[in-house]
Amino acid sequence: MRLAEDWIAIALTSATTAALAAVFPSCSSERSSSGAPLGEPPGQANPASTKCDRVASTSGTDGSAGTVDSPWRTPQYMADHLTPGQTGCFRAGTFVSTEVTDVTQSGITLTSYPGERATLRGALRVLKTADQVTISNLNLDGRSPVTNIGPTVFAANTTFDNDDVTNYHSEICFVVGAANPADGRASHTVIENSRIHDCGKLPSGNQDHGIYVDHATDAVI
Repeated sequence: MRLAEDWIAIALTSATTAALAAVFPSCSSERSSSGAPLGEPPGQANPASTKCDRVASTSGTDGSAGTVDSPWRTPQYMADHLTPGQTGCFRAGTFVSTEVTDVTQSGITLTSYPGERATLRGALRVLKTADQVTISNLNLDGRSPVTNIGPTVFAANTTFDNDDVTNYHSEICFVVGAANPADGRASHTVIENSRIHDCGKLPSGNQDHGIYVDHATDAVI
C-alpha cells in the first residue's frame, strides 16, 4: 500500500501485519528492488552475487581493515565507516548492540554476507542525514537495554527489503517518521518483501503496533 498523505499516523497491529503477510504474497508477480519475487518469505541466505565492500563478523575487530580476512565487529562501526555507494556485509551470527546504532551516512547498503544470514539485535535508526540507505537480507531484532523499538526511519528514500523484523512482543516493531518533526520527516520509505512479526507488548495495550507511520510522506509498504 502507498501512504501518500501528509502528517499521517497509522498503526498496524501484529494481527493486521499477519493478515497482510497472508494476503499480499499472492497478489503480485512483480519483483522487489533486489530482484527477488515479491512475497518470497524472508529468512533465506543472501544471494551469492552480492558484492561486499566491507565485512563485519561477530569475531572481528573495529579498526581493522574491514575485509573478509580482517573484518570489523560492530554495526555502528560499519555504519560510520562506509562511504556513499558502498555495501557492508555482516557474516552469519548475532550482532548485539547495547547502544542505539545510528546510520548517518547517505547512499550505503547494510546486508548479510553472500550465502549467509545475519541478525542485528538492538535499536537501529536511519537519521535525517542518511538518505538513500538500503537495509536488506537481515534479521532485525529490536530488543536492547536502551529501547525495544525496532528500526526507526527519519530520512528519505530508505529501503528495507527481505528483512525479518521483530522485538518479541516488547515494543513497536517499526517506526517510519518522527513524532518530533525536528528529528526529520521520512519520505519515500519502502518496506517490501519482509516479515514483521511478534510486535507489541502483551497483553495488548498502547504499544501493540507492527508498523507506526508518523510525519511521513509517500511511504510504500
